[in-house]
Amino acid sequence: MIQFTKKSLLFAVTFALTACNSIQGEPTKLKSISKNSDFSVQLIGGPTTLLKYGDLTIITDPTFDPAGGKYDIKIAILEKTDDPAFLPKDLPEIDVVLLSHDQHADNLDNAGRALLEHSGIILTTGDAAGRTKGNVVGLDWWETYKIGDVTITAVPAQHGPAPAVPIVGPVIGFIISSETGPTVYISGDTVPFSGTDAIIERYAGKIDYALLHTGAVVEGEGESLTYFSMQASEAVDLAAQLDAKAFSIIHADSWVHFSEKMPAALDVVLSSTVASRMIDLSDNKPVKF
Repeated sequence: MIQFTKKSLLFAVTFALTACNSIQGEPTKLKSISKNSDFSVQLIGGPTTLLKYGDLTIITDPTFDPAGGKYDIKIAILEKTDDPAFLPKDLPEIDVVLLSHDQHADNLDNAGRALLEHSGIILTTGDAAGRTKGNVVGLDWWETYKIGDVTITAVPAQHGPAPAVPIVGPVIGFIISSETGPTVYISGDTVPFSGTDAIIERYAGKIDYALLHTGAVVEGEGESLTYFSMQASEAVDLAAQLDAKAFSIIHADSWVHFSEKMPAALDVVLSSTVASRMIDLSDNKPVKF
């Protein structure tokens, strides 16, 4: 359970590339959802994934510090429990970083921040863009950025109840799309709210693959619980409402403050009506679609 300060509680209301086999071997191959472009995904740990989307190599929310670190983010003390599956030195050249937010170490830690300066374009929130070195572009909800024929759209995310937003800070999710590639949704750290309803309204039936941040970060006791990221059951509901062809849950390992760790979250998904659509990334091996 996350350790919030008194101040925060006032506001908180109650890859994987086939050519990169040195990282994790041959990618698992699944039924194609990717039209005519290559698409693969590999979980590095926490919210960090390595994506191959056509010719682009993309990393999400880079976290590469070793286990044992503790981070005072003013509203909480975060503690990392696991090493990343591999290190920045093992990565191919990164074309795009999708950074949902920079203010929490479980989404951008020290080694992850160092990686940004050696990456291509970094897409993130406007607030994070002002604090981040490198080739950074800040995006508001529904703004787009094009790289060749690939469009990346910033979509709504809310890291807890609305009254907590001034303290926890802004977050965005992303949708990657192109004429020849799959439509991929990355939720960022969010709870269900009107913004996710808007994503469902616009994209239901159009999502080929979704990466959903879970972990059930929670404050409170008993019946007075306030959540700051999705429970696995909420991720199941979101995947179902989006009618996503396939999805994975991430952001449920490597940190103490996740109240619903990956094994428990996977159990919830595997007992759901969308279990057959779930792609388990927890072995950190690349999956190619």
